[in-house]
Amino acid sequence: MITIVNHCNIETVKPKSVRKKFYNIQEVADELRVYKWTIYNWEKAGKIPKAARDPMNGYRIYTEIDLKKIKKISGRD
Repeated sequence: MITIVNHCNIETVKPKSVRKKFYNIQEVADELRVYKWTIYNWEKAGKIPKAARDPMNGYRIYTEIDLKKIKKISGRD
């Protein structure tokens, strides 16, 4: 994390080299600018690969690689 002090504002910025390890379905939907139900429907229809599941809660989890694949398949890259 980098903290930037700009006059009266203090802002924290993540450098591009700091990436998230996993994304939840809402974050993927936001990145693609679609509703999360669209992601569910694409998965159900077999248009995109099934997501891995978090072993603790069963939620779908996506990696950076998954996100890139989905962007390419959906034409939203």
